[in-house]
Amino acid sequence: MKRKYRNNLKFVESGFRACWRNVADLLDAGHLLIDAKRFSVALSLSVLAMEEVGKMMLLDGLLFSRAGDHKGEHFRSGHTKHQEKLQFVDLFPFFVTSLATADPRYDAETRFRKALDITILNLKKERLVLSRCLGANCDLTELDSWKQHGFYASDAGDKFLSPQDRVPEDLAKAVHTLAWRLKTTLDFLLKDGNLERYFERARVLRGKFTEADHELFERYGSEIADELFGDRRTSSTPKRSGGEPTHH
Repeated sequence: MKRKYRNNLKFVESGFRACWRNVADLLDAGHLLIDAKRFSVALSLSVLAMEEVGKMMLLDGLLFSRAGDHKGEHFRSGHTKHQEKLQFVDLFPFFVTSLATADPRYDAETRFRKALDITILNLKKERLVLSRCLGANCDLTELDSWKQHGFYASDAGDKFLSPQDRVPEDLAKAVHTLAWRLKTTLDFLLKDGNLERYFERARVLRGKFTEADHELFERYGSEIADELFGDRRTSSTPKRSGGEPTHH
């Protein structure tokens, strides 16, 4: 029996393209603001760009989603919730590894896989820099409140502070650098026809897989999540974006 999918691939692909373009627009504007030393608004735009990346990952979960499953519910409940989109960015290395397998160089060229490994290592380094501002756990959901501070004058206890007085320069630069790394990684993996290949492969698999195939892969994905998160896994813990092994 074939699966009845929640969304058609045209919907998912249009979401990828719209989010990818908006990430670039937001960060280009943020870069200009960093140069102009308008750090508060630069931080806010960088956080919005990270949320768009999280939205792409939620959309990725719809590639093989059926109505009412956890991937569809994550998208329904999460694509308009700022903190949930930021939480999904924690799984970005899994997402980009999945994207990378659509590139013909992934299997053919060792240097391509090495470049991907270096990119993921650099992401970890930039998270480490950000952790000096956010704390050891580097909880990206905290950036939602900082985003608000970057846009609005806010109550600091005994007085109000303007965004420029409230947002530290080092935090703004660390957030922008991490968001920029997310952007350049997407650019590296989705250009030169790879986005089209990614969705063509999903189209082929949709036509080939039975419901039993999907259920087997989803159990496999759930086991991987259990290994990664263990006792820390809760109903709100993001699962791997596609919910199935590298298609994906």
